[in-house]
Amino acid sequence: MEDTASVVVRPAVLTDAAGIARAHVESWRTTYRGIVPDGFLDGMDPERQQARWQRLLDHRDTTVWVAERSGVIVGHASGGPQRGGAFPGWPGEVYSIYLTRAAQGFGTGARLWRHTTESLRHAGLMPFVVWVLTQNPTVRFYEHMGGQRLAERPVAIGGVDLPEAAYGFIDAR
Repeated sequence: MEDTASVVVRPAVLTDAAGIARAHVESWRTTYRGIVPDGFLDGMDPERQQARWQRLLDHRDTTVWVAERSGVIVGHASGGPQRGGAFPGWPGEVYSIYLTRAAQGFGTGARLWRHTTESLRHAGLMPFVVWVLTQNPTVRFYEHMGGQRLAERPVAIGGVDLPEAAYGFIDAR
């Protein structure tokens, strides 16, 4: 059993990009296996993800938090202005929240959520939305955190259209 006190949640810095990318790929491969095509998951490249995360970490409008245990990043969350404008009046969006399998179930996701949503609040980005694949086993997390389902749409991943739902949060306290 993991000691949650041994997990540090802190703002990400540019040098975290490789660790975030590794945890991101690991999380996708375990969480989405059987949902997202295997070829897509197996083809995920941590180095390409690292370059993506370096760009995001350098973007001033994006907030990124990491969870690390013993100096190893085991999860991350990110957010900022709503992308795409599908929900006028909802200025913010949580872009991602992912944990490695070993870090799940110990409250680390809730800690990342609190830090990320508080950052959105301080940036004036309330209320906010988060998009989640409807087959994601952690969809209940968003419902537990008070999200209300706003809409559903297909998203193409690995050549397959998968349903994702938008959850809206007026206040995430």
